[in-house]
Amino acid sequence: MIVPIFLPHMGCKKRCIFCDQKYITEKDDYDLKEHIEKSLGSIHSTFEIGLYGGDIFGLQKEKLKSILEHFEPFLEKIERIRVSAKPARINDELIDIIDLLKTYKVQVVELGIPTFNDLILDLLNRGHTVKDLEEIYVYLRREGFKVALQVMVGLPHETDSDIRNTVRYILKLKPDYIRIYPLVIIKGTPIASMISEGMIKLVEFDEAVKRAAFIYVNAVNHEIDVIKIGLTDNKTLRENVVGGFFHPSFGYLVRCHIFFVALRDALVPDYIGKLVTLQIYEKDLPYISGYRGENLRYFKEKGIQIKILPTDLKPWEFVVSDEKGSENKKNAIKVFSSLCLTE
Repeated sequence: MIVPIFLPHMGCKKRCIFCDQKYITEKDDYDLKEHIEKSLGSIHSTFEIGLYGGDIFGLQKEKLKSILEHFEPFLEKIERIRVSAKPARINDELIDIIDLLKTYKVQVVELGIPTFNDLILDLLNRGHTVKDLEEIYVYLRREGFKVALQVMVGLPHETDSDIRNTVRYILKLKPDYIRIYPLVIIKGTPIASMISEGMIKLVEFDEAVKRAAFIYVNAVNHEIDVIKIGLTDNKTLRENVVGGFFHPSFGYLVRCHIFFVALRDALVPDYIGKLVTLQIYEKDLPYISGYRGENLRYFKEKGIQIKILPTDLKPWEFVVSDEKGSENKKNAIKVFSSLCLTE
């Protein structure tokens, strides 16, 4: 079990133009020590802590130490701590921060790298470069940390080439896991003003889903875990979203799209006007149907009748059979990948 503790904007020397953590996390000014005691005091089993919402590498050492000291009464129950941070240039101050993390059971560092395009990073006001990411990544690995990456889709001026570049870096670095976030425009952020003034145009929603799917399948194909797709839904966030690619089930949409592409390749045009039986892993049924049934509706409009038969297949596997009994077994991830290979 991971217990999330949010540090909204703590350590952020530069505010990203898309970010407002008080809406994303539903946390504004609050007593951190009291929050930690309340969150952890009633837990009797062991657990993991996740420190999110700020930039650990941007904190002063004494400030970080004071935060970590709040966990000392619970250290026997804490299995490990994971933290999120922006990539930063390695210097003596950062090395001291990293050494301090080691003494408090911090074993995982999640590095936020929205894109591997320095021009877009600068536009986003991230305050770091791709080179900074590469150097701190190698250093953390050498120091014994597990390292994860948080990447994004749907950014201003982002192209298909940028998404392919993100995939190339993920496969090159081989992080322990990744998170994929779509750009979400929050009321009052600089990017919201830039869009309303016509300075920035974004891609269509479906395109952002396709780009997230492309990153997802490439990671999975190379045995890199994807533990999160999309922002965690909350009432405050929904009330303050004014654009971008927010959906309470963004990850579901991504998986639906992967199955849609795989099924379209398997069924069109060979099965138009025919009845087919589709054997699938039972828990994949919602992805086969698609959001509000749009996947199955597409095939019905094409004249393809589909009879679905849940079976004990593995996740992402499906078998297509026709009235003559011929069977064709596929894996949706592999089909999608074969159609959308990286360069």
